[in-house]
Amino acid sequence: DASTKFIADSLAAAQSYTSQLLAGIARLHALSLIHRDIKDDNVVFDGARQALVIIDFDSAFEEYNIADPSAGELPLGRIGTPGYFAPEVQPSKVRSSDRVPYNHKVDVWSAGILLGNKLLASARTEAGDSDGGDDESDDDDDFLGYQEIVKRMAYVSRWASPDSPLLLAVDLLDKLLTRNPNRRIEAAEALVHPFLVLKP
Repeated sequence: DASTKFIADSLAAAQSYTSQLLAGIARLHALSLIHRDIKDDNVVFDGARQALVIIDFDSAFEEYNIADPSAGELPLGRIGTPGYFAPEVQPSKVRSSDRVPYNHKVDVWSAGILLGNKLLASARTEAGDSDGGDDESDDDDDFLGYQEIVKRMAYVSRWASPDSPLLLAVDLLDKLLTRNPNRRIEAAEALVHPFLVLKP
């Protein structure tokens, strides 16, 4: 779509989109909220405010203690949109009927999937055609699942020029899409990543 092409073609636009999305998620977490359904359809542009807005809180988990997640109840259940699920939401070794607790880092993972689709869209044909790379994905035929994003990250890392800002974008995506939630970056920490402070 037009917004994806705009992100792919403009470093300033990519930085603005990424920073606004991560700032919004960081704000939610500071307010003890886990959105649990971060995806393209739930991030809209408010023309009046000239800003991104995160919408649809039907799946949100409230009263979450980000400072000490173990102090209170943790969210359970496979809630959200297939393709954007973090690995810990439904571990592969656990039956689908089991309910495994997780924390706010699921929003960070989903942001990584969304940003991977935005930032790596232009690498699609160069990296080779794919069905998205995941068994479960968004209904959009152009959606990039986790495995496809990883392939494109590897492609960029191998072929991009040393001074390409895409290398920094890939490094940020790698931190957002770290499979172990304990090692995955916080949204607030991601806001000071070199990709976002690089001058266009």
